[in-house]
Amino acid sequence: MTSYNANLLQLGYTSKASVEFGNKKLVELLEGARCKNSELNITGMLLFKGDTFLQILEGEREDVESLFEVIKSDQRHEKVIKIFEHKPGFREFEEWSMGFYNLDDSSTELPEGYTDFLNDSEVLASLNKRPKIAHRLLLHFRGLES
Repeated sequence: MTSYNANLLQLGYTSKASVEFGNKKLVELLEGARCKNSELNITGMLLFKGDTFLQILEGEREDVESLFEVIKSDQRHEKVIKIFEHKPGFREFEEWSMGFYNLDDSSTELPEGYTDFLNDSEVLASLNKRPKIAHRLLLHFRGLES
């Protein structure tokens, strides 16, 4: 059982890729993120669709904030927007140094009712205004909520 941690921070953000991300570059990004996150004891999840990233980071406040500053200055990203940050007390992505799901993977059959919400600026703006929805979305991909 994981113990309560008052200094644990979850931070969710979106960004646009400023370079083309094919499968090879996505794998390189993911491997680098997992290595760095493991060193910093940061867990989380990364979703990718088109040219848009949606990510949640969780860890000690100082580590998450420091990593977010690095991400904001990374030349491979632009339009980095923090959607939410909160203190959950417990890790929700504990065993994931960086869970990942590529929504562009054409081998995955899309469910009925699928929408391209990560490429809709109005939807992304509404996520920014209603951070609990973004958090629930990421937890859904994590499999903690249905």
